[in-house]
Amino acid sequence: MAQRNHHPPTILRVEIACPDIDCLGWLNQQSSPNKIYWSDRNGAFEMAGIGAADLIRGDDAANYGELFQG
Repeated sequence: MAQRNHHPPTILRVEIACPDIDCLGWLNQQSSPNKIYWSDRNGAFEMAGIGAADLIRGDDAANYGELFQG
């Protein structure tokens, strides 16, 4: 029987400051199904990202109290 190396899950975070970029335009061009955008109320700071660190899914109507326990 072959022995397998089990490694803990890895989360990779890459952060790049891009002062003169259209975040929504960049986000629109990404093929990832997981996208996020945030800006402050004044529009002075905004950020965009793709990918997911964790997904919680279910097939039935969610009981959110139980879903986020443990």
